[in-house]
Amino acid sequence: MKTSVTNMSLSSPSVSGVDMVMLNLNNKLRRGLTLNSGETLIPITVGAHAANYAFGPDMAHFTVSAPELPEIAKGALANYNS
Repeated sequence: MKTSVTNMSLSSPSVSGVDMVMLNLNNKLRRGLTLNSGETLIPITVGAHAANYAFGPDMAHFTVSAPELPEIAKGALANYNS
């Protein structure tokens, strides 16, 4: 994670909890230790999320707009407006 100095101010990237966990798991593997079953699921889940969002948000994050009323329904409502 790089830190940059721009316009005489110090800026650093935000670090999420996932970043910290993945960094710790990577350090554990580099030291030659093995991950337990719970720790193994974390990078699998992170990888699956990255693959899922590679082409945009998934269906759970799509917002659905209200359907447009058909013209016949608008006409019927207009008759009761007067």
